[in-house]
Amino acid sequence: MTTLAEKADLITLIYEQSQSPGLRAMSSLLDAMIEEAREKNDSDGPDRVPFNQGQIAAYKELKKLIREGIQIPEQRTVKTY
Repeated sequence: MTTLAEKADLITLIYEQSQSPGLRAMSSLLDAMIEEAREKNDSDGPDRVPFNQGQIAAYKELKKLIREGIQIPEQRTVKTY
């Protein structure tokens, strides 16, 4: 199983190359795949819709990682009195 640190390293490498021709093409391909899965929702039976929705969610998550990388929430400082 891939560790969290290994996944973070992979996401960082992808994000650093997000403006490269290859990853820009990948992002466009993901857009097309999202559209195809949405079209399948219109024609597939109800038993396939959850599968199609899962595909859409996965494609969108990958696009977000390419576009934004890892988002680390800001740490809040708690005052103690």
